[in-house]
Amino acid sequence: AGGGVLTMAPPPVFVYVVDTCISTEKELEGLRDALLMSFNLLPENAQVGFITFGTTVQLHDLSSSEFSRVYAFRGSKEVTSAQLVSFLTHTATPPPAGGKNEGPPVLVDSHRYLGTLSEVELTLTSLVDTLRPDPWAVLPNHRPLRATGAALSVAVSLLECTLRGYGGRIMMFLSGPCTQGPGQTVSVDLADPIRGHNELKSDSAPFWHKSRKFFDSLLPRCVSNGHAVDAIVGSLDQVGVAEMKSLIQGTGGTLLFFDSFQAPAFRGSFQRFFQRGPDGHLQIAFNATMEVQTTQDWKVVGVIGPCVSRNKKSSSVAESEVGIGGTCQWGMAALDPNTTFAIYFEPVS
Repeated sequence: AGGGVLTMAPPPVFVYVVDTCISTEKELEGLRDALLMSFNLLPENAQVGFITFGTTVQLHDLSSSEFSRVYAFRGSKEVTSAQLVSFLTHTATPPPAGGKNEGPPVLVDSHRYLGTLSEVELTLTSLVDTLRPDPWAVLPNHRPLRATGAALSVAVSLLECTLRGYGGRIMMFLSGPCTQGPGQTVSVDLADPIRGHNELKSDSAPFWHKSRKFFDSLLPRCVSNGHAVDAIVGSLDQVGVAEMKSLIQGTGGTLLFFDSFQAPAFRGSFQRFFQRGPDGHLQIAFNATMEVQTTQDWKVVGVIGPCVSRNKKSSSVAESEVGIGGTCQWGMAALDPNTTFAIYFEPVS
């Protein structure tokens, strides 16, 4: 308007992080159907990546439809952005210049791992059609080795060093709890039950603090990069949502929890995840910033909602805090029509 230039928002990014520790073919078929359905609901210009995990983590190269190329990572360790770039480019990890952190490195061949949906849909469809349970053997009376945290770290680092600042979602499809590596929630021995309310109340859950610390450490990175984290669950057992709660909520992510990917209600809920508005676009906004300025008679105490502090100080900031306070600016990785915030104020007197 007024002779200005209309800037189009970049296409959204969706990285699939798929748990392959599925015990039955029926559940696997339900997962395949959900993945294929979602491809049909995404915009054709969406950027898409595909990661599978079980005992190890596999990052799939989508640049060729003639043969499959996969990069495997150990499931017992977190993968940083620098390590990911070093591994994929076969170069040594460079030390920060001058001993200072100048931000994450840039992955130049990002088109191999994040492709436009209209160009890689056949490759994605082939990957899903040939999706198989994790090949690593599971000992009797044991849980499978499931590297949820390591897989999530690969996804976060991939987007951080390729499309930082571009709105996107990391969609985790889970069928059980993390049993190894970062974010571990429970041991592999079935004789050891997953923590319950009593263990959390008495602070006796063995993996609770370390697991929460790992997932919480990803929150500021995801919000700074403009990426939300979703958990789509098909499991009768707990999967460790309590440990991931701050990450999912803080990034504006969505939690869909059903006892099975075959549940009739799951398909309908998952379809609404990709609901579009009258203009034909997905009803999702990304990478937003909210700032509150007050008159001299009021100060902002804090915000409750899916956001993180930008740590911006001003005369509008109160000394006391409610929710996320101590700042007048907050960042949001993702918003939808149902997103709400509560902003608290106090009078100066």
